[in-house]
Amino acid sequence: IMMSRVRYISSMVFDDKMVELVWSNGDVCFCVYDMETDTFEFQDEIEINDITYKPIPLTKFVEDKQIFLPSEPLDYENELQLNKEIYEFLYEYVDYPDEFRRLDSWYCMLTWLYDKFSTVPYRRALSSQWGVGKTRWALTLGSICNKGFIVGAATTPATVYRMVDVIRGTMIIDENNFNITTEVGQAILLILNSGYSRNTGFVTRCDGSRYEPRGFVTYGPKVIAARHPFPDEATESRTLTHYGYETSREDIPMILDESFWDESLKLRNRLLMYRFKNFKKDIRFADFGKININPRIREIILPLLSIIQRDNDKSIVMKLSVKMSEKLE
Repeated sequence: IMMSRVRYISSMVFDDKMVELVWSNGDVCFCVYDMETDTFEFQDEIEINDITYKPIPLTKFVEDKQIFLPSEPLDYENELQLNKEIYEFLYEYVDYPDEFRRLDSWYCMLTWLYDKFSTVPYRRALSSQWGVGKTRWALTLGSICNKGFIVGAATTPATVYRMVDVIRGTMIIDENNFNITTEVGQAILLILNSGYSRNTGFVTRCDGSRYEPRGFVTYGPKVIAARHPFPDEATESRTLTHYGYETSREDIPMILDESFWDESLKLRNRLLMYRFKNFKKDIRFADFGKININPRIREIILPLLSIIQRDNDKSIVMKLSVKMSEKLE
């Protein structure tokens, strides 16, 4: 008798179907979307060619708000309207420079399609001061990105590599949780140094008691709250950075209550539908024209520019690219 092999996955595309993790009725399961019929159903496992695919067991992480999953795909009016709702959500819960809020409303959408591209930029809030909203920003943006997951404080390097490899989502990194000089800090730097590109986006480590070499995929979007710039200049140049400041706004909630979690879930559900509807569409790559931009920056900005649908927001990103290029000269 052929024994069926079991594989744990977080998402998959096969034939005319897409599979994504959702949190439904108190458990993690698959949402299987049929691109032909534009319908979806929930399944606990999927069998294809003698392989049984099961969802990664993430129940505890979801309950502890360490990973943010949608519950079902939800229709949205159109992409510009969806983008506006993301912008308004970010405005409601965190104060930072508006051009970066506009950029983030598209960056968030990019994370739901990042695996269509061969490179992806990182996003970071930087400040050596406390109380300037870095952590709040990372959580607010991270909560609506594709499979946003928090790298907690009490992890080992092996756990960090495994999480990044199996979840394949948006890594949320808060420098308050770890020190760059520790083993975990070094592991995170290795992931950051390699994970911006599908071609370089893996790390080989010796795993298990027999120390067999094993590759871990590190490619994917990252949302980072940092107190210091990266030691590696190449990683620094692939990161879109704003500087945190103390807010004077009185209307920002001090604590994130149920309405925050309800709103972020609704956006994740709409963004899941956005992924389902757009994954198989052809990308029209943006054109930089005659603007002189460093090739490294051009490479990571291209995916973001390709999904932006407002000229005003495109020019914000172009200006930022030019600034970043000038810094590298």
